[in-house]
Amino acid sequence: ANNPVLSGTAGMWDERDVSWSTVLKNGNTYEMWYTSSGPGIGFATSPDGIQWTKHPGNPVLSQSWDGREVGLPTVLLDGSTYKMWFRAGGWGDGEIGYAESADGVNWTLHPNNPVLIPGAPTQWGEPVVRFVGGSDGAVIDGFTITGGSGELAGGIESEGTAVIIRRCLIEDNLAGGFPDHSAGGGIALFGPVTIEDSR
Repeated sequence: ANNPVLSGTAGMWDERDVSWSTVLKNGNTYEMWYTSSGPGIGFATSPDGIQWTKHPGNPVLSQSWDGREVGLPTVLLDGSTYKMWFRAGGWGDGEIGYAESADGVNWTLHPNNPVLIPGAPTQWGEPVVRFVGGSDGAVIDGFTITGGSGELAGGIESEGTAVIIRRCLIEDNLAGGFPDHSAGGGIALFGPVTIEDSR
């Protein structure tokens, strides 16, 4: 009934939003670290997990080892040491950093950051079918489209053309996800495509 239990505070670093919290129960106190697009990671405590008091020094972690924004914390208490893993950077260039704290508020970044970086890019193949510019009016009818593996589209990719996909079965294709996660494993359509009687 009291939801939301934590919101941004007008005029403060987290006024736009709060998200992605991680919570520990330490004795009789709940401790929360949360993200804001402020940017940074804030800290709050609660006696019951519902009524929260934000730390007056928020954000408790505001930037990474190289000055980029931080967020999405995961925290555990190992003995008397708080250990935090967090994302540094944006969605397209994110890395995982690590920090330690004796009190959950004052954090020391590890000298070997980042502790996890993206792997080498996968070498993607091609979609099974690609409609390129100038193929307006093309029709693909009665085919099974399967086994494609492309970065932007797996089964069918349409590059801004007006085409028709009719009576087709599109299954078991894979897309890479693209930097902004806008790929289509089955179909990626960029244009006025008509799909009829297909699965």
